[in-house]
Amino acid sequence: MTYVKPFITSDLETMRECLKNYQGAMFTPVGNSAAIAQKLTEIYTQYESGKPMVYNPPQNTWDEIAKQYEHILTWLKAMK
Repeated sequence: MTYVKPFITSDLETMRECLKNYQGAMFTPVGNSAAIAQKLTEIYTQYESGKPMVYNPPQNTWDEIAKQYEHILTWLKAMK
């Protein structure tokens, strides 16, 4: 995301959670090399067409991260 470019990753719940706000993330089934090849082809086709391939990374400020931790801790405390 730092380079605001598309990338391909395995379709795991944790990856979806981490990348849910990044439009440049592309997910493929775990271990499916044909799906990875397809995504690479899509990226290359987009690049060759001249279509912009810049994706804005999510704004994960320290305040937002702190709020997420506060939410988790509040939820855990309520679970007791």
